[in-house]
Amino acid sequence: MAFWLNSEIIINDKIRMRSVNNVKIKHSVFTLGDTAIVKLPLTAYERISNDKLQQVTLSEKIKAGQSIVIKLGYNGELVQEFVGFVNRVNLKAPLELECEDWIYPLKSINVTKSWGKASINEILKYLAELCKFTLSKDIPEISVINFVAHNKTALWVLQELKDKYGLTIYFNQDNTLYAGLAYTKNVGKTVKLVNGRNVIKADDLKWQNKEDVKLKIKAISMDRDGSKIEATIGDSSGEIRTLYFYDVHDKSQLEKLARTEIDRYKYDGYRGTINCFLKPYSEPGMAAELTDPLFPVRGGRYFIESTEVDFGMSGGRRKLTIGIKLN
Repeated sequence: MAFWLNSEIIINDKIRMRSVNNVKIKHSVFTLGDTAIVKLPLTAYERISNDKLQQVTLSEKIKAGQSIVIKLGYNGELVQEFVGFVNRVNLKAPLELECEDWIYPLKSINVTKSWGKASINEILKYLAELCKFTLSKDIPEISVINFVAHNKTALWVLQELKDKYGLTIYFNQDNTLYAGLAYTKNVGKTVKLVNGRNVIKADDLKWQNKEDVKLKIKAISMDRDGSKIEATIGDSSGEIRTLYFYDVHDKSQLEKLARTEIDRYKYDGYRGTINCFLKPYSEPGMAAELTDPLFPVRGGRYFIESTEVDFGMSGGRRKLTIGIKLN
């Protein structure tokens, strides 16, 4: 069966483009916002009646702040890959659109408010009402002390919570915000990937043996009163990871939790990236079930941390970055 690439770019709910030079989309659970770069022809034809077309210059029709939806696929079966806004229009050939997801409007909404003692949930609920987005039901109850936003943007507030409390914060395509600790989110659907079939290239996957992994964990526990406890365990010369915990009052208990986390990162399995076709669809937060016919023992199920989509006249590809091995 032949596979023909198809696309649809919808801008401001009015402009529909079914021809595109190139699209690059980046999704990740570790960045607040997803981004897209769309390259379009400089001109297009607009239908003004049933039998009449008119040539238009796209740079005169497309402006920053307009909504954009990107759908990609094969043989007319399109999948929504990105929803957001045009952040910048670059006047070059081809015409280039820099796009951001739901973080875009948060850059122009100011917040002046302080919380003496609150939970992450309370702060996010306030932002959700102010900025008109939906909150995930999976957000944990984490205490915050003396959090102040004085004439700061809503995006600044999210970034501050992310940085200060070690949270994973990102938007889903439906304008739902998730906030929590890395890898504690319920894993989404599982996508099945077979090396040599729907996996184009797995050369960037590196096999690791558990005993060869050198890792140092810096564990930080944030208490309800704003104080914190720190503990560092693991290999002295290992890769350093900082993990956050909440309401752990004893350093020895924190060390035990950190040792449990080390076991999640030290495993027999793969690390790295996989290059696939657009189909099957996958996104960060889902699980990738890998099968290798040449080395069946190396099969496994992994958390998808990020994806990069590259679509254009040379084809359509999706690159997955996998994280920890799942049970």
